[in-house]
Order: sequence, then C-alpha cells, then structure tokens
Amino acid sequence: MKKVFTLLSMLCMVLGLSAQNYELSPATYVDSQTTTEGETTTYYWNFESNRQFFTVVCGKAYAEGSGNTKGTLKLSRNHNFTVNIPDGVSVTGIKVKGWSNIDETSADPLATMKINGVDDTNTLPYKTAATPAEFTIDCSSSPLTGSFVLRVNGAQACINVTLLTGEVDPGTEPGDEPGGEVTYNANATYALAIGEAHEAGDVVSVKDAAGEEIATLTFGITGEAAYDAAVKDGHIDGFVAYTKGNGVNGKKDGSAGSQYIIVPKYDGKIDAGVVLNADKAFYVLEDGTPLADYNGITETAKYYGLYSFNVKAGKKYVVTCAGSKLGFYGFNYAYNTEGGSEPEPVVTIAKPTFEVDGVTYESGATVTGLKTGQRVTINAEEGMYIY
Repeated sequence: MKKVFTLLSMLCMVLGLSAQNYELSPATYVDSQTTTEGETTTYYWNFESNRQFFTVVCGKAYAEGSGNTKGTLKLSRNHNFTVNIPDGVSVTGIKVKGWSNIDETSADPLATMKINGVDDTNTLPYKTAATPAEFTIDCSSSPLTGSFVLRVNGAQACINVTLLTGEVDPGTEPGDEPGGEVTYNANATYALAIGEAHEAGDVVSVKDAAGEEIATLTFGITGEAAYDAAVKDGHIDGFVAYTKGNGVNGKKDGSAGSQYIIVPKYDGKIDAGVVLNADKAFYVLEDGTPLADYNGITETAKYYGLYSFNVKAGKKYVVTCAGSKLGFYGFNYAYNTEGGSEPEPVVTIAKPTFEVDGVTYESGATVTGLKTGQRVTINAEEGMYIY
C-alpha cells in the first residue's frame, strides 16, 4: 500500500496537483503519553492531520492558550519540541500563526522561532493583539524529513503550526474521512465570587442557564480546614477571584490538602483556573489515576492560568498540587448534552440456598453426616448459577 501511495504521490506531483499540508493545533490534537526515567518525564503529544500522524516529543505537558489566544498550542520558551515527521513526508515550509503569551507590561522580549538551531526573525505580537501574526519559515532549500526541532525564543508562545509539504493527498475512501475538531453544543462557567468562602467538603451544584445541574464541585475533604475567602484577581479572562486553598499542602494522590473535585454530568472539556507556585507539581486525577498530561507538571514561575483536560461523564476529577496550596478560580466546562450517561447500575449477585430435612442453609455452607437417599432441595431463581 505504501508503494502504491508513493507512486500516486509522484504522479500527482508530475501532473501539478496541489500539495498536502498538515496542521498541528488543538483541532488536530489526539492525546498524549508519557515515559519516566528517574526524575525525568518525557511527553509525547499526538496529532492526526489529513490521515497522517505526527508526534511532538518534549519535556512539557500538553497545554492550550486561553482568552484571546484560545485555540492555540502553548509552547514554553527556551525548550526543545521535537516534531516527528511520518515516512514519505517532506516539509518545505513551516507556517506559524499566533501570539506571544505576554502583555505589554512584561519585560520579556516577544517570542520568535528557531528551527534546528537556526533563528527566524519574525516576532509574535502580544497576546492582547486583535489579530495573530502569520508567517512562513522557508525550508524548501533543504526540506525537513524524519524530524526537526522547534524552539521558542523570548516569551512563551501560543501558536498553531502548519507543515507545508510536497506530499499529496491520495484521496479519501468513503467512510474514511479525517476527523475534525471536537465541537460542543453547550458550555458553562463556575467562577468564584469575591469573598466567597467554603468549608472543607462543601459541594457546589454547577448549573446551566436553565437551572439544570451539569456538574458538581467539592472543596477538598470533609473535616479539614476551611477554604480561604476568594480574593479579587484578574489574571484570567472571565474570572474575578480565587481562593488560596485551605492552608494545607496538597498531595499527589489527592489524599489530603487543598484540592478541588469536579464530577461532570456530560462528556466534555474542562478549563480549570488555578494559581500554582513555581516548581510545585500539579496533578489532575481521574478516579484516582493521574492524567498523562498532568502527572506532576511544574512551572518555572508562579502560574496564573488555565489547564485544559477532557472529561467523561460521571468520572471524578481531582485538581491539586503536591507540597503547596493550590489556588483556584473556578472552571469553564464545554460539553455535549446528548453525550451524558446514567450511573452504572449496581449489580447484586444472588446465590441459591438449599434445604436438608427442612433445615435451610446458605450457599457455601458445609453439611456433614449426609446419608444415601437423604433429600436435599436447592432453592434457586431464574438467572442464578449453580456450580
């Protein structure tokens, strides 16, 4: 099949048909995996674009922009992102579209790109700019194959990348159309109000505009210290205040300390607004298991922002950090109302009883002294198994 595909590609190139491009963005993001050796965790961001799979290998968990930069990939500055290119794909240009993740008050320089150690002079505007920068880095003189290293200089960047190539779309078989961006038909926000305070174990019913409960939010563990009243803060668009936690350091397994427990009613996506101290490990646990993207990630400076993750109906998501008090603004929740699920039924396995000479015994009981011809009656109902 690969040989046929290559021949078709060559034929299309000869005939002058358009080349196929590949986008790396939240719209084409699939999932992430991690590997850990000693104290080093490596993240693998997986993308699918136009029936090709790409992996970005780095030391940072997958993250997306927020506010004006929403819908972009968040790339840390001074950090290598190795983009693995599929066999047969030759990249002749890299189109970049996005912003620097700073505003005019920052002392950091605007973000620029570096490809395989070569600096590009184009800069990305402040995140407050109405429109993003859009430019193409020319690689046609030495097309990229196998992999290349993208590095952000200056400020953190919020961008999407399109790989321009000489590869050709071989056509789409019926029923094999590439998947697009996940869309949601509803959304809601729970934002802490200035002065809002909660006892540990308080459960908040998060409702939509019609008053229907669409999620619950629990402040920590019952019996621990109360949570501080929310203080005014405007770091994150759409949120006005955050609680500093309950004065108790969180733990990586969510067994104690400042934490925020979200149970969604529908499948969807959560953007959790947090305040995370520098070099403190951040976690999101799904029913007790850390999500691959948020299994102890850290920031080099105190972080006021959103962390995004997909959620499943009825699952419990614990948002916390280890060795510090995680601050919390609230969360945005995008979801599909037709994707909800009812709680799984509790299944009770009934066991038969049996009688010997009118005496009833529970299943598993041992009766000794039975004689040949003595009558034993088994009391079973439909659906029971006797073995």
